Amino acid sequence: MRHCKTNILSRFRICSVAVCLFLVIGFFCGCEFGGDITERFSGQWYSEENNISVDIIKESEDTFSVFITSENEEGGMDIWEMDCRLQDKMLSYKNGKKSAVSYDSYGNAIEEAEYEKGTGSFKIRFGKLIWDDEAENIAKGLWFLKSDTTD
Repeated sequence: MRHCKTNILSRFRICSVAVCLFLVIGFFCGCEFGGDITERFSGQWYSEENNISVDIIKESEDTFSVFITSENEEGGMDIWEMDCRLQDKMLSYKNGKKSAVSYDSYGNAIEEAEYEKGTGSFKIRFGKLIWDDEAENIAKGLWFLKSDTTD
């Protein structure tokens, strides 16, 4: 009987270690488990820390439109727009546009283009969106959470 308990405990430990290794490897490889990858990207994402919101709209099987807004220090807003393609479980873009919106003394919005050929990508890691912005590195270290609302 004692030999049987030891054998069961040994198998349990081996299974536990295997599951942990599977999850760690998945984290470092960027693997996500379950569900349609295109549906996981679609929707509204937000960062509470920096008041940045990311809207991802699926246009076709492997193309997405992405719109990002963030309040800037001058009381205006920064806006990014990009068309992304799904490649290797991430959304990549090469045509990112950034504009800064400010307001004149009458409250009229003034939009000024800052750049038009930004590159980068979006990945999902453990249910959180990561934006790798190669033009400015603005989102380095930020994690975006998906909004629960469906508008």
